[in-house]
Amino acid sequence: MSRRQRDDMVILAHVREQHRLSLQSYGRPRMTEELQDLGLKVGHRRISRLMRENGI
Repeated sequence: MSRRQRDDMVILAHVREQHRLSLQSYGRPRMTEELQDLGLKVGHRRISRLMRENGI
């Protein structure tokens, strides 16, 4: 497993948690902002890809 895949798994766990906490209302822009506020270095394209690939 590559480093990028491991990082994606960690970020995806955060995305799922924030999605649950937001009562499934956050889209890509707010999700990206929330994760950056948590100290994660993520871009909107990566968040968009992860959300799309996982049906969020």
